[in-house]
Amino acid sequence: MDKVLEGLAPYYLHVSYVVRDIEAARESFMGLLGVKHIGVMELPMAAPLLMRGKPVEKPFRIKIGVGRVGTNGDQEIELIQPIPVGDDIYSQFLKASGSGIHHIAFLVPDWDKATVELRAAGVPRILESQNAEFHFAYFDLRDRIGTAVEVVQYDRQAFEMIENLKGPRQ
Repeated sequence: MDKVLEGLAPYYLHVSYVVRDIEAARESFMGLLGVKHIGVMELPMAAPLLMRGKPVEKPFRIKIGVGRVGTNGDQEIELIQPIPVGDDIYSQFLKASGSGIHHIAFLVPDWDKATVELRAAGVPRILESQNAEFHFAYFDLRDRIGTAVEVVQYDRQAFEMIENLKGPRQ
């Protein structure tokens, strides 16, 4: 398992926080980290979507905020707010833990190759979706490293949409 996690390191993308109020969190993180811009948008979370291996019957929405951090704006932070708070994984996280770090994400060029050992080891997937634009899954590594790990692969259009949301490099 450790080897798999080390193999993901070159693809580190961001740390993601689940928050109750994305606008308040956005302002706090901008002040705390000196981030000049955190773009926010609403996203539908709908089929095909599996939550803990079962199809999600009721679609839900999230607000997502993404910004560049670091001296050169070469790192990323993500904020997620479920809207409304319901029975999705983000709402469950808020109810159990309050706002905080939800996952560490890795943007990989080949999802199947990057996750083969995680899948072979039977690491549970908390949430997973795949379509023509992306494939992502949150692997439950909370007992191992204290957080979930997201492995995601985007097509060019989805990648550019996220890059534009982040705003210009600092």
